Amino acid sequence: KVPPNRPDCLGLIGIAREVAAMLGLKLVLPGAPLPNTVQGPSVTVDILDPQLCGRYTCQVITGIEVAKSPPWLHSRLLATGSRPINNAVDITNFVLKEWGHPLHAFDLTKVRERVVVRRFQPGETLELLDGRTVSADNEPLAIADGAAPMALAGIMGGRASSITPTTVDVLLEAAYFEPTNIRKTSRGLGLSTDASYRFERGADPNETLDAARDRAASLLLSVAKGKSSGPVTDNYPSKVNRRIFSLSAERVAGYLGIPMTRETVTSSLEKLGHRCSDNLEKIEVPSRRVDVNDPVVLIEDVARVVGYDAIEAAPSAELPTPGGRTALDAVRQTARELLTGAGHLEVRGVPLEPVGDGDDFSQLKGGPIALTNPLVADLGRLRRSLMPSLLNTAAQNARRNFTTFRYFEIDKTFCLRDGIPQEDWAIAILLGGALNDFDWSTRREADFFDLKGVVESLLENLRCPRPSFLPAALPGYASEMAARIVVRDSTVGFMGQVSQDVLAVRKVQQPLFGAEIFIGSLIPATIPSAVFEPLERFPAVFRDLSFVVKKDIRYAEIEKAIRSAAGPQLESVNCIDVFEGKGISHDNRSVTVSLVFRAPDRTLSSEEVTASVDRVVAQLADGLNAELRSRL
Repeated sequence: KVPPNRPDCLGLIGIAREVAAMLGLKLVLPGAPLPNTVQGPSVTVDILDPQLCGRYTCQVITGIEVAKSPPWLHSRLLATGSRPINNAVDITNFVLKEWGHPLHAFDLTKVRERVVVRRFQPGETLELLDGRTVSADNEPLAIADGAAPMALAGIMGGRASSITPTTVDVLLEAAYFEPTNIRKTSRGLGLSTDASYRFERGADPNETLDAARDRAASLLLSVAKGKSSGPVTDNYPSKVNRRIFSLSAERVAGYLGIPMTRETVTSSLEKLGHRCSDNLEKIEVPSRRVDVNDPVVLIEDVARVVGYDAIEAAPSAELPTPGGRTALDAVRQTARELLTGAGHLEVRGVPLEPVGDGDDFSQLKGGPIALTNPLVADLGRLRRSLMPSLLNTAAQNARRNFTTFRYFEIDKTFCLRDGIPQEDWAIAILLGGALNDFDWSTRREADFFDLKGVVESLLENLRCPRPSFLPAALPGYASEMAARIVVRDSTVGFMGQVSQDVLAVRKVQQPLFGAEIFIGSLIPATIPSAVFEPLERFPAVFRDLSFVVKKDIRYAEIEKAIRSAAGPQLESVNCIDVFEGKGISHDNRSVTVSLVFRAPDRTLSSEEVTASVDRVVAQLADGLNAELRSRL
């Protein structure tokens, strides 16, 4: 795979140059014989926007015969993934794959007066070779004649000036276009071609351009049976010269950690096309190497030619120092280890979401951040919630007959607050389907309380105080099945059952439950380090209470009333049973709680515990109108 900073390797010649340097072989370039005498017309070229077109050359080839390409050319194009069209067009495509520099051929009879490189004018349109019509919106750069645009510069030619079976005379174009503008136009139109892919990474305005043009002209004369070639028209407003750097063998040796002589450095760089002076004070870099912006890149070139295997590892006397870990790092690592250990699969979703997505689970304060030039039209803004990507993963797996869904994702969410883009780290968990696909005897579907247990376990491992779960109406979640996660009176997240409307859109039939926890809100509530206490020396005393309360009373209210009345000897309180049915009116339910009492300095007497339980019963009766059923 060719990295984005090496467009010189987007052609066979570039790859061959690298291989020849690595193996110590001589690079043999393909021949491009041209007539000694120049015959034929020429075309004047005007560049009205030299900032966007640094060089434009063209040459007229007359008397060609448009036909099917010969077998060798036809097969080589197919091998590179290109579709053969006719010999004239195939030659330009072949040279692009060979030299890595895009070319274009116009029918000369359809070029009026001259070639003008300019922006589209208001009201102008151009039908491209693929049938798409380009307008003057955003003023893209055009290759025009004296009357109208003929091609979208650096991207695709126009249909009106294209090569046809009746074409006899060809205007061959070889040019250099500014990368940023090509990239902007390509993204804006959603149109990527072999030409734009190379121009937007940076083409060579000098040697490669000339070599590619001459190679194509030679093939048009030999393969397409051209009769003559006219003079080359070359409009080069501001010549791009080779960049010059200085380097020493000592610096190269210092960076690579191996002995290095001046001769080795010179030989290595010259194999890749650099021109070196005797003392390396002046190293001229070919203009095709757009990645060389510092002498360090030249040192990397030397290392590649010498071979990384030649750089031996040397023991160091220095002791390694452990890197620091932030609170954010600690939370992410702990959450990842816990959730993975609990059987959840980590998902890494795309940090984008559709514009106007109706499944907006986000509770962040602030608006969405839209992308100026989205790569995909359906993903036009940064996501404000991790939950939609987990749901999309579940939907894809549901279509493949999976029935268990245990996913989590730890990543950033984005929003716009007071006009400033903000990033917030979050942990999203999705749970649903069978808890265990392989246990047929006790097969059970996951529910809200299973997810609640996962969240409580996660917060406990993050050393957070016990959270409260307060009912809330949340977008994307089912009504009366959603809650805010509160720690120390601060909302740190949300959870609930995913709305059936959201699941129906994704064609998911199983109920799914999701939670999203915001790490930035969670960190202030965590205890920085674990605190260890000695084991209890005195036994605990257990009491169970069963009472009837109204259904609209939340368990959090019950627990709060118990803790406030029981006193400091209450160690823990847990709900162990909830019953609705026979013997209980339809608007009530029976709740059974287990109370654990313990004193740190003595064994509690039965009278002390009974007094605390009496206070609890009285508090529940007075505050919540609870009716005691039994006490054990």
